[in-house]
Amino acid sequence: MTEKLEGLEATADPSITKPAGESFYIVTFDGDDDSQNPLNWPRSRKWAMVGVLSSASLVAILGTGMCIPPSSQILSSLKSHHEIFLTLLVSVWELGEACGPLFIGPLSEMYGRVPVYHTTNVLFTIFSIACAVSRNIDMLLAFRFLNGMGVAAISLNSSVVGDMFIQEERAGVQALINLPALTGLAIAPLIGGYVGETLGWRWVFWLGAIVGGLCELGFILFFRESYKVTILEQKASKKRLATGDPKFRSIYASETKSSRQLFAEAIVRPAKILVLSPIVLVMSIYGAIVFGFQYLVMTTMTVVFEENYNMSEGTAGLMYLGRGIGSTIAILACRFTMDRYIQKKKITPGGMKPEHRLPPMIIGSICMPLGFFLYGWSAEYKLPWIVPVLGTALIAGSLSVTNISLYSYLVDAFSIYAASAVSACVVLSCIAAALLPMAGPSLYAHLGVGWGTSVLAFISMAFIPVPIFLMRYGQRARSHSKFQVIE
Repeated sequence: MTEKLEGLEATADPSITKPAGESFYIVTFDGDDDSQNPLNWPRSRKWAMVGVLSSASLVAILGTGMCIPPSSQILSSLKSHHEIFLTLLVSVWELGEACGPLFIGPLSEMYGRVPVYHTTNVLFTIFSIACAVSRNIDMLLAFRFLNGMGVAAISLNSSVVGDMFIQEERAGVQALINLPALTGLAIAPLIGGYVGETLGWRWVFWLGAIVGGLCELGFILFFRESYKVTILEQKASKKRLATGDPKFRSIYASETKSSRQLFAEAIVRPAKILVLSPIVLVMSIYGAIVFGFQYLVMTTMTVVFEENYNMSEGTAGLMYLGRGIGSTIAILACRFTMDRYIQKKKITPGGMKPEHRLPPMIIGSICMPLGFFLYGWSAEYKLPWIVPVLGTALIAGSLSVTNISLYSYLVDAFSIYAASAVSACVVLSCIAAALLPMAGPSLYAHLGVGWGTSVLAFISMAFIPVPIFLMRYGQRARSHSKFQVIE
């Protein structure tokens, strides 16, 4: 979209205007069809970038989950026998992912997406190698934390989709980007189980380093700057260099604030959005509950199937495939329905609204407790293994539609500040994913799998009204937010 300003004097270059009575020039895009605008990039470039973004999501999920099946082997090798470390191997990663977005999102809005992705990809690979060569449990946990901090995909991918695609196309692309990641939640334990059994646990982390390096190679080849604020600043900088005139500035440039002030504002922006925007606060709490419960189930599944069904480590890893199938079905459903729904709403009197992204979340909020009940009680009574697997498929599918709806909503509602809004949501989700799984072993030890998982179901049921409430009152809540920046 071309920015429209009043009181501007035209120049020979239609992308450059001069405010009346001012000495500086404002640089923007050259019309709605400017090829420099990421919305107008060739489809081939956009989909190449979608491919590398998807690979980054998959790499992050592999790094998270591959160590779950061989966790007992890891502790035995490092001579640590306290059961809490079984959960900490995943929880400490999630704590890193909770800290990373506090810097990753704001820095991408200051300096662009490209340097942030390249830096985090390299750090991810380095810390994966450090995990592989760890000599004790303390080293491993420290590097797992840093490894989690080096994940940019979880907080930036949705924003890059918003950079490149118009509103009517975003949900479908968002679904495709999430497909490798959410199905990876099933594949990662499967790979980790068999790699751990055949090659040893250290190769689980070496494999993470290898795929991390390959992912960065893909970014070098195909990823380009998509943040329009950075693109226009680069364009203004080229004008200043070419003409020797320092009076060219981007339409988004601040006239009065120093770089230090802008940096300070960017760093605190996720927290301010979380606190000052009631809609983001409510959605972040709901998303955190959903995400945390998913990780509680995921980190305890191996033990449940090994103990209740006498499965080996590798066979128990196969049970995660149900989660992958559930996620795939849910993602494909979003892919073919959400954007069509938005297109229909576009021609209605009220037009498109970010709240139109939320209907799938309503379905997910209803299906999730059903999945918990099915998984918990079928495993408790040792029904055929396919029954609890179907329960996990329903749980995973609910997570998928909730995440796609949630992040698509935030991108539509917060425009150039989408990365900060998503980061605010991601921080709470990762904290929940770090802390709630630590309650899993104690929960199941005291209540059993049936009642323990039922507790999760009952809490999930309490949140069913949340997306319905947001559908009805979300626009009103956003209108009172200090960060209402819908274009």
